[in-house]
Amino acid sequence: MKIFLKLKDIITSGTERIFDMLYCENCMKPVEAGRCPDCNRKKLRELKPDDPVYLITKDATIGASIEDILRQNNIPCLKRAELGAGITAYVGYYHETFRFYVPHSLFEHAKELLANFFDANEDQDEKAGTNAP
Repeated sequence: MKIFLKLKDIITSGTERIFDMLYCENCMKPVEAGRCPDCNRKKLRELKPDDPVYLITKDATIGASIEDILRQNNIPCLKRAELGAGITAYVGYYHETFRFYVPHSLFEHAKELLANFFDANEDQDEKAGTNAP
């Protein structure tokens, strides 16, 4: 009976509660309890559906494709450069890597889209390899 009531609370609540997940604002990642495993921060808060959560880190060439896929599927994303403008100007744009963040409520959909994208590219690479002399 208690399980049913807990599920009823989750389903009927105005905010999407993800089994009382917490959120680290520093790392932008969901955390189960206690401290953030990445930055060791104790100051955590309740995870909200619109909180940006870390999705993936990729270089500039793949990053452009990822950003395009997310935008075409109406998934807002935040893209953060890791090197910064000064170093990128010195070493070149294609050496830059980007971290992508999406709203928590769209995270699973975004992850599925990227899995399909990488699977399709892997299939193309395999086909190209079989045609090679």
